[in-house]
Amino acid sequence: MEGEKLPAPVYSDSEIFPNGAVIYEFVDGTKPDFTNFENIKQMARILSQIHQIDYEIVDDGFSQIMKLYHFLEKIIQKICLKYSHLVNVSIKSAFMSALEEYKQFLNGSMNIYTTGINTHLHGDLSDNFVIDQNEKIWLLDWENSEYGDLMEELCWFLYTNDFSPENRANFFQEYQTHFFFTQQIDFEKISRLYDMSTPVFNICWGIDQMATHLDPNLESPVRKLNDLAISASNWSKLYSYSTSALIFKGIKELNKSLLD
Repeated sequence: MEGEKLPAPVYSDSEIFPNGAVIYEFVDGTKPDFTNFENIKQMARILSQIHQIDYEIVDDGFSQIMKLYHFLEKIIQKICLKYSHLVNVSIKSAFMSALEEYKQFLNGSMNIYTTGINTHLHGDLSDNFVIDQNEKIWLLDWENSEYGDLMEELCWFLYTNDFSPENRANFFQEYQTHFFFTQQIDFEKISRLYDMSTPVFNICWGIDQMATHLDPNLESPVRKLNDLAISASNWSKLYSYSTSALIFKGIKELNKSLLD
């Protein structure tokens, strides 16, 4: 990773903070514009180098996708049980309907053969990066770093940063140019098998955060409710009208119950 922009740790603590804490050097910058081709290329190059540090090949790449599906299934069950006061009938029905649609889509894709790759991941590429005044991108906040599925990280990054189809293709092309082994993987075809999980995960994480913000000593839940509404609106890109309508209705009902 020589030459890459990774903030250096300046302080580590495991006594004051129960779960430990690391303070990194300050980076002065703004969120990169990922409609800019040069930024897309730079991010693809950075991630390709991180992912090549230490990786392993998974012969049956489809098993990686099924593992993601079962993890989503487990998270939904946990959210519905733990936050039953927030998960109304419409939200729960939307979860069940989405799982069924996702499962049917995967069952219809069983003939797709792909290789999988496990590697070191950043862990949260939704917005943990900035671009400085010299047009260099820095990756921040490594607390969720883990070893896992390369495609899951790439698809999460592209989806949550709203890449257009053209820019997705540009990103994949640049990434594969710098990570030679991945050239045998059809990123465009495989990515949809991962994308269907993302809007559902977003609702799950949003409800989890919402529960924390219901504490009267913290901020109003309005911002979290707005985030959930945005996440719900994105379901229509990947799920049927009926399933998308259910989650939209459920979040609207949650909004009303918390704010009225």
